[in-house]
Amino acid sequence: AATMRTESFVYAAATVGCCCVLLVVSKRVRRAVTTGALTVAGFAVPWLANMALEAWVSGNERSARVSGTVSSGLDQWGDRGREALITMLAMRAGTLQEMVVVGLVAAGTIVGAAVMSRRGEHRVAAVLMLLAGGMHLVALSGGLAFVPGMLAAAPIILALVAFPPERSGARYACVSLLAALPLVWAFQFLGGAAPQWAGRYTLPTCIGLVALAVAGLGRADISLRRGLVALTVLVSMTGVLWLSERSHSFDQLFDVLVERPEDVVVARNGFLIREGGAAYTERRWLTAVTDEDLDEAVEVVRDADLTTLAVLDENPEPSEPLEGASLQSTTTVSVVGIDLYLHSYEIAE
Repeated sequence: AATMRTESFVYAAATVGCCCVLLVVSKRVRRAVTTGALTVAGFAVPWLANMALEAWVSGNERSARVSGTVSSGLDQWGDRGREALITMLAMRAGTLQEMVVVGLVAAGTIVGAAVMSRRGEHRVAAVLMLLAGGMHLVALSGGLAFVPGMLAAAPIILALVAFPPERSGARYACVSLLAALPLVWAFQFLGGAAPQWAGRYTLPTCIGLVALAVAGLGRADISLRRGLVALTVLVSMTGVLWLSERSHSFDQLFDVLVERPEDVVVARNGFLIREGGAAYTERRWLTAVTDEDLDEAVEVVRDADLTTLAVLDENPEPSEPLEGASLQSTTTVSVVGIDLYLHSYEIAE
């Protein structure tokens, strides 16, 4: 996992670090040193073995993407802070102000409901839970979409504020899960915060905190338990429905692409065609994100003795005239409610 995802390093370091600190605090320094050393070895051996296997099979080590992310991890603090807020709070993609304000208000009302319930103010708690549910429904009224914020996708976590773990082991687990978050935010892949669910790079924290919150809700009033579980299930079900809608939409898009008469389809989005790659195995396609890539794609098509290509673009107008290719027509297609444009070209001999 660590060769593919930087956060695997982070969670390993946070978990082992918290355990070793606990041992040191308990005056078991030798045990802390032994635990740390053995864990580092246990982590390093399979990681190095996997890296060697990748180098032997393909010569391309996926661990290189980890080191590249780490080396640039401390750059672009503004972007990283923005995406940290998105993956923590956002109910759906939007402006930063919208995501933070709405997410904070929704989270605050749920925390308020939990605190009021613990104090015995059950009517106030019920009103706050209804308000929180209303905000989620308002967000849903804009249509199905990813819920990128961890606290928005799993609002049951917020019960931990009023009903924290009672056992020391659970408290230390909670600390290690939370300690990993700043490190993940510092080194996670930039640019993909909105199109994900519950901050996918922080899913270990999300899942762990959900388990701890469920355990803590045993001390809560039954109405609060029902409200939080119902809200969490509601959000999760919207994710299932969104996955179905999104999958069907991409399936329809690739039905169109497979039937295109052009020899090659060139996607200007680096992630688009791979979404339906299994439906496109019998066709030729290229990805060209920059204009330079697009010019090179035309050369590739020409060198393959092919004469036509379609450029799948988000812009209704071609970005620039392609050297040696003439525009024939433009067709509009749609995926998940977004219009895309197929610009058909013929390559001159």
